Amino acid sequence: MPSLIRTVLSMVLLLLLQNSYGSVRAINHWILQDDGRITQKVDSPFLLREPHNLVTFLDQIQHNDYVEQSYLKLRRQRELIAEHLRYSKQFSEDLVLQAERLQPHLGAQTQPMQNLINSLEALTKQTAKMYSYLEFVKDELKEFRKLKTQITQHHEKLIQQQVPLASRQLDEKVNNEDLLKRGQYCSTRTLSKTEDPVLFCDFYSDMQMRLDGKDVDPETLERDWQLTSESVLNQVTNLNVQQRMNLEQIKAMRARKAAAVASAKSKKVTPVSSATGDIPDAKSNDT
Repeated sequence: MPSLIRTVLSMVLLLLLQNSYGSVRAINHWILQDDGRITQKVDSPFLLREPHNLVTFLDQIQHNDYVEQSYLKLRRQRELIAEHLRYSKQFSEDLVLQAERLQPHLGAQTQPMQNLINSLEALTKQTAKMYSYLEFVKDELKEFRKLKTQITQHHEKLIQQQVPLASRQLDEKVNNEDLLKRGQYCSTRTLSKTEDPVLFCDFYSDMQMRLDGKDVDPETLERDWQLTSESVLNQVTNLNVQQRMNLEQIKAMRARKAAAVASAKSKKVTPVSSATGDIPDAKSNDT
């Protein structure tokens, strides 16, 4: 019986070597089922060549002591692995912590990798937050472009509707130049319920008139903003230059004052040093 098993095992080994070096290759040829049965894998080369003989061979050697012990050992290991996986899934325990608990000396080796993982997770969260900000800005830019288009269309419509105002500004008979730069806004107001409505007219600047009439030109606003910014920048620059000059003058005054104080102190120290030089002579005379 042992010789027969050796012969069969040698045949299977030769078949394994032949299939491993053949055109069809596979790594795992058998699958261990939950009920303990070993079944063939679909991509196994044994399935392509005489599968019935191999099943018969397994039926013949399943009662062999060595094969049975190996099978039981493999089954116990599989049960331990399955129990470990169920335990990890049930308690959601980190595998790194389990390894550190089993082998404490691994803590120092795994800590840098854990720190790297934590930093990458934090970086991923920050990147996602920045990406959400970019998406928000992108949507806002779309709305801004749409609003700018609407403003431009409304501006062109107002220009077409303000032909009388343009003709009044171009009228050569108008002598008041202030009216050419300022608009007049009139409204009817009632001071009390007993009084009649009264007409009030106010003069606005060009910018105020455009804003009140929703006649907003983005290019004009940008040009006015640039002019105002340049004016403010020039004033600030001049102020900084003046302050720098004043600061340099103050530093020069302080330097001159410090030099005068130092010279005065040096003059006071000179007679004192000469007086201290006479003391040893006096002591020598006394002795």
